[in-house]
Amino acid sequence: MKLFEDFNRKLDNTRLRVIEGDIPAGEWIFNGHGMVFVPGKNGESEKTSKICIILDKKVKVIPTKAEESHFLHEAGANLTPLIGTYVGATFLGGLFGAMSGFALGSMVGRNEAKFSCLLDDGRSFSAIADYKIFRRIQQIART
Repeated sequence: MKLFEDFNRKLDNTRLRVIEGDIPAGEWIFNGHGMVFVPGKNGESEKTSKICIILDKKVKVIPTKAEESHFLHEAGANLTPLIGTYVGATFLGGLFGAMSGFALGSMVGRNEAKFSCLLDDGRSFSAIADYKIFRRIQQIART
């Protein structure tokens, strides 16, 4: 069960992973206008309260490694789960092989961006997220 939970977490495109900085490192949930850190899921104490950071017009984004995907790359990324399902079912057999292949293909086809953020209150952090989340954070950032 833990294996499928890890796969689902990696496939979830609402999460970003804070690597370092002035906020706790670990997985944060991006909700469209801000980020939420839920203690207990990142090895933090359950007694720590939930942390919410509003990003809308309160952050400056500095891309470190972000590549806009072109049409062929996007088509390939969309086909990798299907190809992974076929390969998994063929070589591992059955439903488990198909599910494993789908999960692996989905992880391979993701386009991730690495970036740094400077918050208005002086804090900063570096994170890795799906390219779509990175673009959304850029859209809501202060100009």
